[in-house]
Amino acid sequence: MENPQSRFTGWAIIDLYGHTKVAGHVETLYFGTAAMFQLTVPAIEVKEYELQYAEHGPHTGYEHLEPGTKVKIEATEEVKQLLGVGSIYRMTACTEEHALEVLEELMQRPMIVVSPMQVEQAPWKCGTCVVAVMVEQVNGKLLESTDEAFLIQCLINQQRVIESFNGTAKPSA
Repeated sequence: MENPQSRFTGWAIIDLYGHTKVAGHVETLYFGTAAMFQLTVPAIEVKEYELQYAEHGPHTGYEHLEPGTKVKIEATEEVKQLLGVGSIYRMTACTEEHALEVLEELMQRPMIVVSPMQVEQAPWKCGTCVVAVMVEQVNGKLLESTDEAFLIQCLINQQRVIESFNGTAKPSA
């Protein structure tokens, strides 16, 4: 009689050596005396949604996408992989819903912009004032300042940054 603990069938998140994480449905298979795990990564359907946060990276083609941009992610096909027991250092059994959530996070499928976010560009936010953009990101809020003194200081600071990069900065007194 076979020991019921010698088999695993269910949804899991698997950490493999080499800093790789996979998720899907796992089933134990035996080939003679050797045991392996068959991982079935299910097909994922086309997904269209609106970004809640800004996105940037290889999955966006290194294009900066603003929150509110409508994107589409293409479907994937089902994939089956055989994993050797020696390549696994952790297997976490979980529900199907949790495995699919983790799978969505792990898969870096390319995003296709369906409808870009329409942002009204303020006159002071012309892309030349690096410091204003940096301050805007650090404070985590949108600056709507039209304070000329602030904008002039930003431009002066930007010029200092440029001069320090190209080696033309003047020593401070």
